Amino acid sequence: MTVTVATSGLEGEHAVAGSCEPAGFAARAMAYLIDLSLLLIFAFVLLLGAGLRLWHSFPSDLTGLIGASLVVLTVLIVVVPLLFFSYFVLLHAGCGQTVGKMVMGLRLVADDGGPVGLGQAFLRASAALLSALPLGAGFLWAVLDRKQRTWHDLIAATRVICV
Repeated sequence: MTVTVATSGLEGEHAVAGSCEPAGFAARAMAYLIDLSLLLIFAFVLLLGAGLRLWHSFPSDLTGLIGASLVVLTVLIVVVPLLFFSYFVLLHAGCGQTVGKMVMGLRLVADDGGPVGLGQAFLRASAALLSALPLGAGFLWAVLDRKQRTWHDLIAATRVICV
């Protein structure tokens, strides 16, 4: 008796729980918009908190005003991007899903179907910056790629699947 196992077109790759079908561009874009919305709300609350704190102790001299401006700029230039980067790295490495991917029924996996490690998630998040630079061409690559992968997926050896 011979048993044949279908791998949904993913020959030679480990099976993952649920479907291994590549996630389409529209579902991935919607998941990213959900994540971006949540992060922007959180960043707004963070900046609002910093602004209110400064408002209550608004400096009356130029030195104090420059110091207060530097605090707001630090939050805007350092803390917010670090928050965004950490969100994607930690959630992808921890459970393979951001909130947006959870809502859309998607999961990030390694090319072999296994979980994504911290280093791989860090590489993917870093490479996403490269995908964004040429007018988002690296993100749009998923429309052309037969496995629906972006440049950062290709660089980090990951893929987004439907679960």
